[in-house]
Amino acid sequence: MDTTGWMRMLRIVKSYGLNHVRFHTLVSTEAAFKVASYIGIYLQPELPMWWSFKGDDSSQIAFMLK
Repeated sequence: MDTTGWMRMLRIVKSYGLNHVRFHTLVSTEAAFKVASYIGIYLQPELPMWWSFKGDDSSQIAFMLK
């Protein structure tokens, strides 16, 4: 999605009184972060991870860095 699309979507989010958007399976484009900063909305990208993470499993780390 481009800047115009993010501007439309995040303005709608803000019109409902929300101040943040969570992403559970992806990190948004740079355009999303620029628009969110301009509008005043916090973006919270999260990795799709529901298992125990200890930081010593190289396959888990490789998966999260994809």
